[in-house]
Amino acid sequence: IQNIQAKDSIHMADVRDVQLNVPYESFEQMINAAITQLSSRRNGNKKIMISNQIHSDKSVVNLFLGENTFTASELEFLDSPNAMAEGLDMNLIILKEMVNESGAQWHLENKTDRNGNITGMNIRFTINRSPKETRKNLVSVIKGKKKDLTRELMN
Repeated sequence: IQNIQAKDSIHMADVRDVQLNVPYESFEQMINAAITQLSSRRNGNKKIMISNQIHSDKSVVNLFLGENTFTASELEFLDSPNAMAEGLDMNLIILKEMVNESGAQWHLENKTDRNGNITGMNIRFTINRSPKETRKNLVSVIKGKKKDLTRELMN
């Protein structure tokens, strides 16, 4: 994502290596579509903040753009399967289809501060993590003479 997008448009909090239960290409396309959706609404030098929270069986990816909001029709489009797509940005419609095909979950919201003032718009993806592989599949290769190998395996 960092190599594809312009450096001045996004800021990633920290990069983590996580095994997700979605195909790499699908995940990359979803994130790029979400960034494109938010980039079209950037004011001035505002950056899209990307963060990742890791839970035991899920990973939550947040994309936040300050000083902007989703419209009521956009928020309704996400929540209702029968909502009309007329007048909506095509990127949002495509993003909804990609998320549905990948099996991930997502949520659009307008973030507010403690006083109830809207601070910005947020797209959140919740994706299942792949189960950790067991150690039974690991193989070690050791070079040496038979008696050295036997002694090494005994330890």
